[in-house]
Amino acid sequence: PSGTDPAGQIGQERETDAQLRVRINEGAAGLRAALRAISWVVAATSVTVSAGVMLVTVAPAPVGADQIQELVNTIGPYTIGIVTNGASSGTFTASDLTTSTINWDEGATDIIPVTITVVGGTIAGVQAAILSYNATLTVGTVAVLAQLSAYALTVEGVTDVTASTLDGVASNYTPALTDVVSFDPITVTVT
Repeated sequence: PSGTDPAGQIGQERETDAQLRVRINEGAAGLRAALRAISWVVAATSVTVSAGVMLVTVAPAPVGADQIQELVNTIGPYTIGIVTNGASSGTFTASDLTTSTINWDEGATDIIPVTITVVGGTIAGVQAAILSYNATLTVGTVAVLAQLSAYALTVEGVTDVTASTLDGVASNYTPALTDVVSFDPITVTVT
């Protein structure tokens, strides 16, 4: 539908870039696909960090004992004989009644600085516009540099954007599949 943010966009993507990245990375079978099949999991990765050691990351974090056990019971069968790394843990009971500790990490927030130079407008107005763009970013979504300009140009009095960076670079910022981007600090220069 027209009127969808960002300003000037007509229609919606059939699939966002983040959704496509998740779909490609989850594969057709295996642990990632099993993790993505859990109704509350938005994104998940599993990587072998060294011989016999796997790191599993999920987003969002499980809430409550039932979601923790569902996650542990999903990871457990795929990691028998493999050590799992991560800050969170739970106990998996195999069919032969042996138990093992399953570890995983929760998706993180990538805090990145934003700088933008505009012609006209106010610092507070541009900061508010950039924060409203930040609020649209979800787990795994790429922060698009051009969107900074699009949102800044919606501020009354802003006539041009002459420079902008995400994390100190004039290009898009791609978080891990399980991370969400947070803009901080937002430095605005008005000329």
